[in-house]
Amino acid sequence: MKTPIRRPFVRVRSTTMPENVELHPELVPHRQNSRGSFHHDLLVGLFSGFTVAILSVLVQVHFDDVRSDREARQENLRYVRDRSSDQIVDRPFQGIDLRGENLNGLKLEKADLGAADLAKVSANQANLKSAGLSAAKLRNSLLAPWFHRAAVEGRV
Repeated sequence: MKTPIRRPFVRVRSTTMPENVELHPELVPHRQNSRGSFHHDLLVGLFSGFTVAILSVLVQVHFDDVRSDREARQENLRYVRDRSSDQIVDRPFQGIDLRGENLNGLKLEKADLGAADLAKVSANQANLKSAGLSAAKLRNSLLAPWFHRAAVEGRV
């Protein structure tokens, strides 16, 4: 017995088909309940739309959080720059988030930066003499060379 050749589905009107011709079972269109098909399509559409909407909201929330964190760090940097001077004044910067900011040229002598997030900070030319950095996060920070020597020797 020969295997029938598979052809793309073609809708055939019964009025044009001779009565003695048999179609291959895979080519015969299956009649479904149109009401069930409608409900199925409706549920699939609603589920797809709901999934896309939820994912869109989650992505937007993430980007809003990233943007607000960046804006908060920039505001913290403005606050620190406003208090940068040659005069010895109270500089309470405990726990401030300055991650990734540029502190070059700031005069922060005797500033209290305890528990501050200074990861990836660039402060090569910043004056941090006698600055309190207890529990500060200094991961990947670029600090002045004298500061690194003093930290190794335990003078900071």
